[in-house]
Amino acid sequence: MNAFLHRYRLDASAPSKRSYARDLFVRGLLPALVLLAVAFVVGEYVLPFGGLKNEAALNQSLQATRTPALDLAASVVSHAAGVVGAPVTALIAFWVLRRRTGQWWLALVPLVSVALEALVYQSAALLVGRARPEGVEQMDFGLPDASFPSGHVGASVCLMLSFALLTWSSDAPRAARLGVGLALVAWPLLVGASRLYLGMHHLSDALGGAVIGAVAALIGWWTLRRRGG
Repeated sequence: MNAFLHRYRLDASAPSKRSYARDLFVRGLLPALVLLAVAFVVGEYVLPFGGLKNEAALNQSLQATRTPALDLAASVVSHAAGVVGAPVTALIAFWVLRRRTGQWWLALVPLVSVALEALVYQSAALLVGRARPEGVEQMDFGLPDASFPSGHVGASVCLMLSFALLTWSSDAPRAARLGVGLALVAWPLLVGASRLYLGMHHLSDALGGAVIGAVAALIGWWTLRRRGG
C-alpha cells in the first residue's frame, strides 16, 4: 500500500511518450472497459428488480422539504459538479501541478481519471437507459432515460480521490492531508444530496456513480507504470 501511494516519489523519472501511451491503454482504458461492463450488468440486470429499498420514498420525502433557498443551494452545488465543472477543475489541476512539480505525467492523473470516469458514466447511461425517479419533479435538465449512474457524483468522487492520492503521496503538512480527506467525504455527499433533492437520481444511481468515480480515480493513479507499483 505504501509503495502504491508513494510510487511517484519513489520514481521521479519521466516516462517516454510511447510507454505512457501504452500504459494509458493497457492500465487505463482496458480496466475502464471492464468497469463499464460491470456497471452495465448492474444497471441492466440488477436495478430493474426494484433498486434499493425505499429509494422512491426518499426522493419523495426530499421533494417535500424543498424551499427556494434549498433549491438555489442544490442547483449551485449540482452545476459546480457538472459536465463543465469537473473537466475545468481537472484542467486547472493539471496546469498547477505541472508548474509546481515539473512532472507532466503526475499532473495528468486527475485529468486521465476524470476522462475515464466520463467514458464509463456516459456509456453506461446510454446503454442502460434507466428512467429518472417517478413521482417527483426534476428540477434540472438531462435526458429522461439517463438516470444510472450519476455522473455528477462520479466526477466529484473521482476528483476528490485523485486529489487525496496526490496529497497523501506528497510531503504536504498533516493539516493539508486532513483537509483533503474531509473534502473527499463532504463534497461528494453534498453533490449526491443535491442530485437526489433535485429529483434527478435514485439513491442507487448516486451510489453507482460513487463506485465508478472511486475506481476510475484508482485506475488513473495506476495508469503510469512506476518502479513502486
